[in-house]
Amino acid sequence: SWMHDFVDQGGLAGTTALLSPKNSVQGFNLEVLRCLRVFMNNEYGLSCVVGTPGAIDELAYVLVYGDDEMRLLLMEIFIGIVWMSDRGHECVMEAFSSERLGRRRFVVLIDGLKHKNIDVQTRFFMLINAIINAINSLEDRTAVRQEFFDLSLQQIIDKCKEFIHNKRGDGWETVANLHTQVELFETMASQDSKECMHNDLDMSDPDAICKYLRKCTVDDGFTQPFAATLQSLTAIPSDYETASRVWNTISWLSKTVVDRARHGPSDDQEQGDGFEMCFFNQRDLKAMLEDRDRKIKSGAISTRIINADDPATK
Repeated sequence: SWMHDFVDQGGLAGTTALLSPKNSVQGFNLEVLRCLRVFMNNEYGLSCVVGTPGAIDELAYVLVYGDDEMRLLLMEIFIGIVWMSDRGHECVMEAFSSERLGRRRFVVLIDGLKHKNIDVQTRFFMLINAIINAINSLEDRTAVRQEFFDLSLQQIIDKCKEFIHNKRGDGWETVANLHTQVELFETMASQDSKECMHNDLDMSDPDAICKYLRKCTVDDGFTQPFAATLQSLTAIPSDYETASRVWNTISWLSKTVVDRARHGPSDDQEQGDGFEMCFFNQRDLKAMLEDRDRKIKSGAISTRIINADDPATK
């Protein structure tokens, strides 16, 4: 068919490459997006776009430089991708991790929720709901939702609800769709929270977990090592790239230690200590810590001092 020939001849890759903030022709990027939407209106076209290297990244960048009409169309495309294709969902998630879209993943979506145009704001909410709710795993779904909460999503939701409330009456039609998306987000978050409950503890709520751990360490007599652990965490470098590697390493280490304490070492771990799986190898970790210590001594970076003997330390 013509679609196969178009892809084989590099037409699809060439079309996505045309998307650029430097295009001076009025409406050119919008027409490119419309062509791609039509091309993706079947399983083959969708799989080709998802499988074209860099295509989803270029599409996502439209959210940074595009006008409102382009953003609305782009989000319509992305909503279809995340619901219709598991691989497409992965590519969209990876695209939002690009530094071109912001220092932190999803920040461009959070910024979109602050848009004054209600239609644009609503579409951003639709995309956020699609990204989260298309994830099958409860653990992964709550983790991604928490990323949005960490970007102050709850404060935005509270403002949206107040705005929606003030529109009840003659202005309701203008906010009805936004109201639907806010309700959907809160309903799904509530359902997942209930599924995450374990002995009355919401395992998806970092604050609840910290409070629980604080109580356990007091009851069991481990306040000092708990506080000492938290003191070490305050020295984690603040730059995002290094911090993300450190936190991933800590997450893996803590899970490994707890699993071994509960179940003993696995067959693979019995053959070796397993720490070669760490995101940092031993040499990198040692060099990073030595560099951090030098910066602390020189005053280039500072750390908060926590009294590990203080029972009130959190």
